[in-house]
Amino acid sequence: MKKKLFYILSGYAIGNIVASLYNDKKGNELRKDLEKAKQSWKDLKKIIFSNFMGIQKRFFRDVEEKVLTEERQEYIDSKKEEVKKMIEKYREEGEDLVKNLQKKWKMYASDVSKKVEEFFDEKVEEGEETLKHFWEVVVEEFKDKLSQVSEKIKEKIK
Repeated sequence: MKKKLFYILSGYAIGNIVASLYNDKKGNELRKDLEKAKQSWKDLKKIIFSNFMGIQKRFFRDVEEKVLTEERQEYIDSKKEEVKKMIEKYREEGEDLVKNLQKKWKMYASDVSKKVEEFFDEKVEEGEETLKHFWEVVVEEFKDKLSQVSEKIKEKIK
């Protein structure tokens, strides 16, 4: 709880310091403008927003001028170029990898297709042998039954 209060008060203080340093209107002038705008909510919002945006613009312009020196900008630009080169290198490596994988996949797909064909042919041959044997058994059984029926008919005829 104490930490939260500390952070809130710190933010409040820092915000006031920044606003004081970067506000282009004096406190008296701003209060007068706000008094005039009290009659219209729209005008009040406009004054508060434009004042806030003015403070932000001046603050960031000042930070940019003090922090973003020419030397630092050159450093940032050089790093941008390095990053662009790295990205291009990785993109090329990625494209090469994709091409390799596509070639390997085509070879793999061809091998799989051949193996499936061979397997199918082998099973068809096995199936033909099984069918051939099955029909031989069926034909033999049919012959036996026919022979039995023939014997019965002969006996009845006698």
